[in-house]
Amino acid sequence: MVLIFLSKSIQQRTSLNENIFRVNEHVQSDQEPFSIFQRSILEREQKFYMQFMEIIDGKSMVKSLNLCCLGQIRASCNGLVLLENKLKCGGSLVINPVSRKLVPLPPGTISTPRDESFGFGFCSNSEEYKVVHLFRNENGYVECEIINVGSRSWRPTDRPSDGIFSWFGTVPVFAIGALNWIPHSDSSEYIVSMGVDDERFCKIPLRYHRNGRISIVF
Repeated sequence: MVLIFLSKSIQQRTSLNENIFRVNEHVQSDQEPFSIFQRSILEREQKFYMQFMEIIDGKSMVKSLNLCCLGQIRASCNGLVLLENKLKCGGSLVINPVSRKLVPLPPGTISTPRDESFGFGFCSNSEEYKVVHLFRNENGYVECEIINVGSRSWRPTDRPSDGIFSWFGTVPVFAIGALNWIPHSDSSEYIVSMGVDDERFCKIPLRYHRNGRISIVF
């Protein structure tokens, strides 16, 4: 099993001569030159270094991917990582940390981080990756939009039922063809699931255990 995460600093043993792949600089060089505003972002924003933890036979080892970025990890799927694009408000990046191939995504609906959630899944029917964006509109209702990785625009889709979510505090888990959210912070009697193929939401009841905690196992 491999876990990918971001760290504020690389380990001291990392050589100064190592070739650190700077994500935001590479994605920008493929488009247009940096503006003065974007250069100021590159200089002042906290930089994160992507690392991975490999777990074999109960033992773990942390290694560096020699990859630097500005934004947070929004989601991941099959080894691909969805990153926040700090140089474009509301934008995202899909990156393969091994091949370092980048696919920039256009901004979706702008929302505050606490009022939105990103999911990343694979559609077996079309053999395409999809990014799902849930967000609250100005009236407080949860809306949903989806983009196929490689396309140029987001499209609205059926939104979840009213009241089904009270928070977006956890990243959804992609498993068995669906994205799965824990919808409430204190206690949840169900999880919210969205099939990546049919793009439909449903509630999956959870068994009740006194003094227990939610666990999702696939």
